[in-house]
Amino acid sequence: MTKRAATILALLGSLLVACAGVDPLPAELHVPLPPVAAPDPAGPALGVWRVAPFAAAGPYRERAMVYSEDDGATLRQHPHQFWLDSPAALWRDALIVGLREAALGTRVVAAADAGARYEVRGRVLAFDRLVSGTASTARLALELEVIDTGTREVRLSRRYEARQPAVDNDARGMAAAAATALATINRRFVTDVREALTAP
Repeated sequence: MTKRAATILALLGSLLVACAGVDPLPAELHVPLPPVAAPDPAGPALGVWRVAPFAAAGPYRERAMVYSEDDGATLRQHPHQFWLDSPAALWRDALIVGLREAALGTRVVAAADAGARYEVRGRVLAFDRLVSGTASTARLALELEVIDTGTREVRLSRRYEARQPAVDNDARGMAAAAATALATINRRFVTDVREALTAP
């Protein structure tokens, strides 16, 4: 064996030893949003409602979990933890279910509907896991508008935010906390809508 061949074999052996000591990449984790508690039914149904697809700020249009280690001053997308759908889609779906169970309308639909009396439009502003040491908190925020489809009048326009500490400091704990925060905001929204639309 030549000296050059021996050197190459030695280098290859070193590379194999080095690679054997590298930890494998973590497996991707795909996390569903747990069921969201619906607002309590109250008051008469207010016609047919349509919930339009939600808009979203930057990272909330994607599925990667967003987290922050400085209380939201800077945000990062987790490389291995993902929601089953984007936060914008998850929240819209949960609101549709919530409005149906709260009996806010005679029907609540996702598709365009010529019979819709009101349309809800939303923009997700935060769907974050705020990490602090060994604890984490779900922070959710969005803007919601209710449009009268007949007059095009904006009947309600508000920003909502909620924070919910996670029982477990991991992705599943974040999902459970997010579902609780989301339910809190949905309840506030239904209350505000009824007040805005039934006020004399």
